[in-house]
Amino acid sequence: MKNDYKENKVSEAVEEKTTEVVDETMEKITEEPESSTVLGVVTECIKLRVRKTPEVGDNVICEIIFASEVLVDLNESTDDFYKITTEAGIEGYCMKQFINIGD
Repeated sequence: MKNDYKENKVSEAVEEKTTEVVDETMEKITEEPESSTVLGVVTECIKLRVRKTPEVGDNVICEIIFASEVLVDLNESTDDFYKITTEAGIEGYCMKQFINIGD
């Protein structure tokens, strides 16, 4: 009888842990992944310079015109610059004040 009690307790503990693991896994599966990329539009500027690095004095690699759409990588952006990808696939940095991401 003593062994039956131990087996039942072990079985209950295993079942409880299994349920906990399944519940946690299901939560992770059903969570929507957070995207770090959002659509932005050039505003307040006729021609916006795209720079190689997020520095005002760095080389300009291209210019994009007013109302151009860009992909903005929020994870790679800095306090003053967005990391962007142009419609032509060029990657660089633009000053945040000239790109509207529709907050």
